[in-house]
Amino acid sequence: MSPPNETQGYTQNRPVKIGEDWYDLEAAAGSERPEIVRRLIAWYLQRPGAELPNRPAVRTWRATASEAAQQRARDGVSIFDDKGHTKKSMIRIGDDWVALDAAVKAAGTDRSEVIRRLIAWYLRRPGSSLPERPPLGAWAAQAPRPIDDREAFEDAVKAIGRTPEEVIDQFMAWYLRRPEAELPKPADLKRGPRKGSHLRRAT
Repeated sequence: MSPPNETQGYTQNRPVKIGEDWYDLEAAAGSERPEIVRRLIAWYLQRPGAELPNRPAVRTWRATASEAAQQRARDGVSIFDDKGHTKKSMIRIGDDWVALDAAVKAAGTDRSEVIRRLIAWYLRRPGSSLPERPPLGAWAAQAPRPIDDREAFEDAVKAIGRTPEEVIDQFMAWYLRRPEAELPKPADLKRGPRKGSHLRRAT
C-alpha cells in the first residue's frame, strides 16, 4: 500500500512522537483528546477565531492518569519501542497537518516538538510554556489551502463526467423514493482529488 499523500485534504491518522503525555491527555480530556490537539494546532497556526482550550485543573484528572498508568504497567504497555525510541501516537489532525509543517519549518522546529509543547502546556506541566508562533508572513504563502466542500463536490462530480445539478437531482429523487430512483454513484476518492484542485496556495 502506498503511503498517504500529505496534500490530500481527507482527515487521516498522523504519526506524532508524544510520549507519556498522550496518555495523560486522555485522562484530562477524555474523548475530546483529538479535538483538543486540533484546537491547539489551530491556535498555533493563527486560524481566524481559533482560541486556546480551557485547561482542566491537574487535580481533576491526576488520579485517573495514575490508575491508567498502573494498568498499562500491568499490561506491559510501554511508550518505547524495541529500540528504546518513543513510539508514535496516531492522531487525526486534518488539513492543518500540511500547514503545520510549513509553520514549524519557518520556526526552525518540527511538528512533533510543537505538538508536545502544546500538550505539555495544556496539562500544566511544570516549566511548560506555549511555543512561539512564527509570523504568518513567514509561512502562509507556502502552505496549501484546502478548498471548501462545495468546490470539492464540483471537482468530484466532474471527475465522473457529470454536473453538480445532475447528481443533486438524482439524490433528491432517491430521497423522495421516486420510482426506480437510485443513489448517485460516488466518485472514487481513493484516487484523490484532481491535481491542483483540492489544495491551493494561499493568496
